[in-house]
Amino acid sequence: EDGIRDYKVTGVQTCALPIYCQGRLWWWNLNQGDLVDVIELADQPTLIGALTFSPDGETLAVGTTTGQIWLYPIKTAAPADSLSQHASRVTALAFTARGGVLASADQQGQIYLWEVASGVCQRHWPAHRGLIQELNFNADGDRLISLGEDQSVHLWDLPQGDLAASFQARPGASIRTTGFFPSGGDRPSTALAFAAGHDDYGLAIWAIATGMLEWGEIGRAHV
Repeated sequence: EDGIRDYKVTGVQTCALPIYCQGRLWWWNLNQGDLVDVIELADQPTLIGALTFSPDGETLAVGTTTGQIWLYPIKTAAPADSLSQHASRVTALAFTARGGVLASADQQGQIYLWEVASGVCQRHWPAHRGLIQELNFNADGDRLISLGEDQSVHLWDLPQGDLAASFQARPGASIRTTGFFPSGGDRPSTALAFAAGHDDYGLAIWAIATGMLEWGEIGRAHV
């Protein structure tokens, strides 16, 4: 009963994670469509909760259901580094644009910031009342968006972890993802929430800080 749990693409490689394969990572080369390698996870048995590549594509961060985070080097045979603080399943991971900091979130609504080079936890705080679905950094790495399973979105100032703004989806909304509108000139980047099926809008983008509708299409099919 194998099934793909998650996948991420970097350069010419993709990683597919079957749910019921005893915690194995399956590596594929997209150019040839060939299976390159099968890697056994360090903490067996376990399942994958989240994964993401570093911006340079040289490290794969894997969060597990046991609360462990493993940093696997892609181009070397060096052993994986382990980050261990979470008390529940890791549900979201994100690197800063330069790859020096990793943010992780878990099933209990906690967020952790890690210095990748040293493996030191810089800070952690309770961010949501339940599971966190997604994390996104801005380009400068000084702001972080978190999306909760309860359809709340929080904007955090870093490295302190201070709450800068919050957005709560209205009844009937289904926020699928979040992100930052790129900055231009002296204009700072804008934190946005992408919602599908929000009230009369099939697709909508909302500014997290103000709660204002930035863009919407009426009658679009839900996605």
